[in-house]
Amino acid sequence: HVLPRLLPFPKRFRQVLQIERGSCKLFVWEPVPPDDRFVSLSMVSTDNELPPALDVVRCVPKAWCQEASVMFKAWSDTLSSASLWQIGGTSPAFWAASKTLDKPDGPLWQLRNDLTRREVKVSEFPELVNDLFIVK
Repeated sequence: HVLPRLLPFPKRFRQVLQIERGSCKLFVWEPVPPDDRFVSLSMVSTDNELPPALDVVRCVPKAWCQEASVMFKAWSDTLSSASLWQIGGTSPAFWAASKTLDKPDGPLWQLRNDLTRREVKVSEFPELVNDLFIVK
């Protein structure tokens, strides 16, 4: 099974933000990658205090990513001093939350620009292939 090795699920979620207004609730969670070879491109939201299921998002190889160079504030709330940010200028939109009106703490990641414009072959990353697929 290649997919779980190449695009693993996070090992857990870390709660980043909680906003409650009456019966309306927003909880934002950051996926925690299984190890430092992987990163998460986006956060996940729920309407309750329970972390999302681990299989709702996958992590990607850090070798395929670069630190996000573009972020747009998509929403802010002066009452709670929270904000949501779109990461990168690409579609689909990935996003992150901040407990302040400022940009979220980083690093935040996006796919490398040279990978978003063409088909990518796993063989282009021999260090990743050797590391992930060697049978011990």
